[in-house]
Amino acid sequence: MHDLSDDRSFDAALRREMEYLLASSMFRKSPKLSQLLAYLVGATLRGEGETLKSYTVAVDGLGRAADFDAQADSYPRVQVMRLRNFLSSFYARYEPVGELCIYILPGSYRVRLAKFSIAYPDIVVRNARRRLGSSAVEVDAVAVAESGTVGAKADHDEPAAIAKAAPSVAAGSNRFKLPQALLWGGAAAAALVAAVLFVPKFGNGEGALQGVHAPVLRISDISTAADPLSREIATEIEHALENGIAQGWAVNTLGSVEGNDGGGARVDYRLDANLTRLGSDGRQLLMEMIDKSDGRIIWSESYPIDDSKPIQPQLHQALVQITTPLGVIGRRELASGDAQKYSGYRCLVAAQAVIAGKTFVSAENVKQCLDQPLGNPQLEAVRLSSAAMRSVQEGLFNSQSLAIANGEDLAERAIETYPDEASGHFALAWMNYIQNSCAAGNYHAAEALRYNPYDRTATVYLASFAEDCALPGGPELVERALASRVDGQSSLGLAIVNLALKSGRSDILGSVSPRRSASVSADSDSLLSDAIIAAYFGNAALSRQSWAAFVKLQRRPGATPDELLQKTVFSKANRARILTLLREKAVLSDA
Repeated sequence: MHDLSDDRSFDAALRREMEYLLASSMFRKSPKLSQLLAYLVGATLRGEGETLKSYTVAVDGLGRAADFDAQADSYPRVQVMRLRNFLSSFYARYEPVGELCIYILPGSYRVRLAKFSIAYPDIVVRNARRRLGSSAVEVDAVAVAESGTVGAKADHDEPAAIAKAAPSVAAGSNRFKLPQALLWGGAAAAALVAAVLFVPKFGNGEGALQGVHAPVLRISDISTAADPLSREIATEIEHALENGIAQGWAVNTLGSVEGNDGGGARVDYRLDANLTRLGSDGRQLLMEMIDKSDGRIIWSESYPIDDSKPIQPQLHQALVQITTPLGVIGRRELASGDAQKYSGYRCLVAAQAVIAGKTFVSAENVKQCLDQPLGNPQLEAVRLSSAAMRSVQEGLFNSQSLAIANGEDLAERAIETYPDEASGHFALAWMNYIQNSCAAGNYHAAEALRYNPYDRTATVYLASFAEDCALPGGPELVERALASRVDGQSSLGLAIVNLALKSGRSDILGSVSPRRSASVSADSDSLLSDAIIAAYFGNAALSRQSWAAFVKLQRRPGATPDELLQKTVFSKANRARILTLLREKAVLSDA
């Protein structure tokens, strides 16, 4: 941890960093937060940082009247929270002028300096624009003072709690024997297992596809009222969107920073938004996605925004729609070419569709393209992770131990190739969970969700193990997974049905209506989902019809229900739960 060798060095470094921040286009767009930052820095330099109260900050720092009631009005606390989030957004994009970042601990008004990893330990993906070229990084018009480094000394009054705790489980290789028939609930292996015929072998990257990249999305300036608060909130939303998109691999993003041309990167999509006022603290955000190739609006949605709460969590569902491989952009890119010729980026999206059990993608067409190394490090990491899951799924009924070993090697290589990518941790979490290794599974699950909390597939699958392995934050993860349900026939839908069945959530099951006829072409996961939902609500006839279609699809005459379920639902507990339900509802009568 860095502090400063004496008070004068601290004062000089703090002033220099403040001037750097205030000169940036980001803070120039936010006069109220700039005013607050200057006030808090001044108070800290005068030695008053620890004694500041909400009333003083409101009146002296934010211009409230002398009769301001700090007990009844949270305005100063909300504004400091917004400044804290604003600083976090800034340092997610730009390096400090020296070695140290300005930050403000929750519950405090004192301004501090520390290295980025200490000041902002929760930010795991930084400087996303640099993936598009160095010229994409903002260069402010206002020159900043010299950026020499400051002396180093322990910051003795810094709380130990802000240091990141070391994980209790190492992130290295984990080797366990795979228990028989002990695999994940609601997994999407059925289609993939049938298609994959070999455990992939990967070379040293020679012949990698170069120039492969994700589509580029430009986030336009959000239109809103001209008052300073509206503009500041709009700027926060722009940066929150950019931060969130940067945590996934399926979309690259350019923000609305003045003069940012993305290093000449081609812009494929544009995100326009309008923020309107609703009541005293409420606003409505309307977003539209435009495909630049033809100018069409391909997605639009509105979200409520509460001025008094952090912005990023309020955009979670929007970011799921935008950033995930099977979100609005990924689906459009996947459908844009020849389904028989997946390669590069489209191959990765197709692989995610296979993992999620989507029926519009052929696993047979994906298996070949996944063996082609990619020149882009992040996408190469995703390829390795996808191949790792493919390797394990292929070996579920054959060489299980070899498949697990091969899959772990590939997932670990993925993490080494691009440490900020979540997919390697997701693959390792899944492999440890199916081996009943909860400690290692929980570690990698937490890392996957930290690097990318917006991946719907990972959220749903990891939630399947949350209760069994006492994953920290598991109940919230399950609720998030259940809230992410969408119409459509996929094993992600089956995973959500299994989660709802396990949780006794009839409200969730009631919102997923089974199809009225099993004669409609469907995959095994959707047919099984139909059978479960119809049985749960007492429609035994429809459940029997769906089950019969499921059995026929398996093409295993004489197979027991448990054997058939094993191909689709690989968790002993979930299989037992489904069989019990079907027998209780008189759908099945066999042993």
